[in-house]
Amino acid sequence: MNRWIAFLIYVTGPVITNWVYLNLAEQVSETGERLFMVTSSFGFDPSLPVIGLIFCLRDWVHETLGRRISWLAILLGTAVSALVSPEVALASGLAFLVSESVDFVCYTSLMPRQALAILASGVLGSMVDSAVFLTVAFGSIETWYEQTLGKVAIVAIVALAVRMRPTRNHATAAVSG
Repeated sequence: MNRWIAFLIYVTGPVITNWVYLNLAEQVSETGERLFMVTSSFGFDPSLPVIGLIFCLRDWVHETLGRRISWLAILLGTAVSALVSPEVALASGLAFLVSESVDFVCYTSLMPRQALAILASGVLGSMVDSAVFLTVAFGSIETWYEQTLGKVAIVAIVALAVRMRPTRNHATAAVSG
């Protein structure tokens, strides 16, 4: 994927997330909670895997375009988030800004170990994202665990894939050895 396309997808991540939430989920409570219903009694928030991927995409933008562009992407994504969901603009924008900033700092400090950096920053960012959004939007963190778990599952899959991919050194050793 072209790194500028990744940048654009990341910045528009809130639009993608809101579209998934509004079009793939149905309202299940008076508070406005929406779930993709698998059975009549079990459903999940379909935006959670998208949000997990957005955390990983931010790390990739950071890796390929650098720190300054990554911060710019966070600020632009925050503005987009606030614009696309006016009913929860404060919660969405604030959650995006705070959690992505936490992800940025954690990823930067662990960057030499890429898979660990993706996993740790994604887990921490997911935890913060869920706490900030739920607190500001609904005044309760009742579903924090479920919200966080849905995001972290995707982050863990991406981190594992990065960890297991062959590196140039391994490929070179295999060819010459």
